[in-house]
Amino acid sequence: MSSLASRLGLLTLSNPSVLACSVIQERNVHHHMERGNLKRYLGIGRSNTAKANRNTHINEKKFRQLRGRKNIPVELPDYQLLSKAKDMYPDELRVAMLKQGMNSNKDVASRQWNEAQLTLNSFGLAMDNYIPPEDPLPIFPEMNQPVSGAKAKFSEVQERVKHRWFNYFNGMRIIKKKEGMQKFNKKEFAKTAEQIYVDTFEALSKRDKVKLLNLITEHCFEKMWPDVSARSLQWEFVEFSQPSEVIAVRAGDFPYKSGNHIAQITVKMYPVIKRAIYDRFGRILVGNPDEVKSNVEYVLFENHISNLDGKWRIHDKVYPSWATVKDKIERPNLLKKAEEEQDDIDRPEKPAKFKLGIEDTLRKQMKEHKEKEEDGLA
Repeated sequence: MSSLASRLGLLTLSNPSVLACSVIQERNVHHHMERGNLKRYLGIGRSNTAKANRNTHINEKKFRQLRGRKNIPVELPDYQLLSKAKDMYPDELRVAMLKQGMNSNKDVASRQWNEAQLTLNSFGLAMDNYIPPEDPLPIFPEMNQPVSGAKAKFSEVQERVKHRWFNYFNGMRIIKKKEGMQKFNKKEFAKTAEQIYVDTFEALSKRDKVKLLNLITEHCFEKMWPDVSARSLQWEFVEFSQPSEVIAVRAGDFPYKSGNHIAQITVKMYPVIKRAIYDRFGRILVGNPDEVKSNVEYVLFENHISNLDGKWRIHDKVYPSWATVKDKIERPNLLKKAEEEQDDIDRPEKPAKFKLGIEDTLRKQMKEHKEKEEDGLA
């Protein structure tokens, strides 16, 4: 006790508040190791860190579950993950959520896929729609417009030269490099194109899909098949009034710089045909089955020349700027019915005024009623 008293005397001299703490700790020693540990002795440290309240050691096990029910677990958001998610890609964010047991696609409805077929054996459109004019401008312009006439003639000559240059360097030169196309000739191809043209429309009139898809591309099928899907086509070939001629030759790779070359050739044809289109009730919409009609058409043919089994097929038609409008679908029977109905109906000469607003009409009626009453009293 003398040693303890001497220690307390020294502590109280430096700090009087230490005396009260030391007395309390001395009287209520909770652990036998507190005497040798200064932090436990001063109350800074605890002998059993699991127990927050030292007086619960008696009923520790008895009311353990009841004390646990008093605690309400709160799920706090992971702010660190949310801050990182701003810089994540969708795939990385989905993987991070799956690691934490969260599936982002669990309650999401399945996606409706609207897929379209993608083919690399055909271009979607024509590579070049330029057609040289049939009637070239005069070499010497008119005297009243010398400057504008000279500019127009110069631009026309420039376009013709560029067209011929593209025909060789972006057309024939590429085609003849392909295997099996070294002896390709434009004049011989014109005869082949005529046969493909005739076979195509014969298959279309018979609705032969298998044969038709061997003669035309998928792009052309979308344009031609609706003419016979709900209608009937009567088509008869008579002759070619003039021999067909190749106008343009183009070749390119698709995708770019892939080596997957596709060639397109525009052929000018002069077919003489008999054509008629009927609706589903057997009424003529366009043409006449007995009328012989001569046409001038610019037909575009396409071939997947990188494929050894590639075939020349009709791809589209090119319409020059000076081309006339197509035949319109006329319904003379409907026009006759409309004319007959007009004769039967008595139509007014002028449009009648239509009164709007219920309040305005009621006010006018009340005013007219008052005027009649005043006239009767007078």
